Amino acid sequence: MEVDWIKPKTNWASTDRMNLEDYNRIKNNILYLKEKANEVNKEFSIQNMGEDIVDYLELWDYEKFNLFEGNIEKINQSIFTQDIGIKKTFYPNGMFIKYDELNRLEKACEKMKDIIERQTIGLRKIPFILGRFKEVRI
Repeated sequence: MEVDWIKPKTNWASTDRMNLEDYNRIKNNILYLKEKANEVNKEFSIQNMGEDIVDYLELWDYEKFNLFEGNIEKINQSIFTQDIGIKKTFYPNGMFIKYDELNRLEKACEKMKDIIERQTIGLRKIPFILGRFKEVRI
């Protein structure tokens, strides 16, 4: 499943409220990172985050944010571990994800995208095959 990168929101304020588009952007950016990381690194898998959310009742499930945290950590460990802050765990009837955590997650995604892009550039291939001396006559 090919997903497109959507520029993360990295300026969350305490007055901002998360909506469906924000959730789907973060989820799909994580999927994008996983796909691109698998192209340049050893293949790995992440936990399934499901389809895009279209109903606000689904948004309030704390497990969805635990999946974000776990998958971002997995991608980070698989590419080249960077300091992306402390992983948070959400609990039933606990606090909903706050603006500072959203900033941390989205900045981590942006940072990992930059790393993967640099790794991709480093993998450029030479346009010929080495070791084929049949055609060479001395």
